[in-house]
Amino acid sequence: MASPSAILPSFLCLVLACGPVVTSDDDAGSSSDASSTSSTTASTTASTTVGSSTSTTVGTTTVGSSTGPLDTGDVVTTNDDGPPPTFCGDGVLQPGTEEQCDGEDLGGFDCQSLGLGNGGQLACSDDCVFVTDDCSLCGNGSIDPGEQCDGMDLQGFDCESLGLGRGVLVCAGNCTFATRGCVLGCGDGVISPGEQCDGMDLQGFTCQSLGLSGGMLACDPTTCTFDTSMCEG
Repeated sequence: MASPSAILPSFLCLVLACGPVVTSDDDAGSSSDASSTSSTTASTTASTTVGSSTSTTVGTTTVGSSTGPLDTGDVVTTNDDGPPPTFCGDGVLQPGTEEQCDGEDLGGFDCQSLGLGNGGQLACSDDCVFVTDDCSLCGNGSIDPGEQCDGMDLQGFDCESLGLGRGVLVCAGNCTFATRGCVLGCGDGVISPGEQCDGMDLQGFTCQSLGLSGGMLACDPTTCTFDTSMCEG
């Protein structure tokens, strides 16, 4: 127990609000230890608490502090698995991707199945999309720009309207007029090059001269060729 002489000054200090009083070496040691412990705790806290616990995600990167620049103790984690795989160019059409085709693999499509006519060649670009520049609408049965005809659609033309005489005008596979069946001058009654006959002019031929037994030889008014339908044998 402290002596009366030590208690009195402490009591007076409490009344007079004086500064700290060191009453003994033991008390001072205890106070010093407490101060040291407090200082150590504060130092430890300062060295371990760095930055903020709030995290911010930027793209696939998580940054430990959103309140200022990175500092010691901030956490940076990445979940970057790299760019998505690229399939275009491997020569195989990949279902579920943006590829329309890949190299020679057109997925079974052609110009016709795409509604671009029966002609031409469907191709694939380096970006794996269809190239339809070589496709043609020719063959769809309808007249499209640049076509003279398409299938049976001759736009009302025939050999005569084209100034090619009589005959049969047809449409070629490239949607242009095929005039092989047209005979210039056929029907004018005068034999022209390429005509076997014209009107009543049979050039002296008969069914018999053609090796048939009899009957009446005629001239086809459209093609200016012999009509042997009335010949016998």
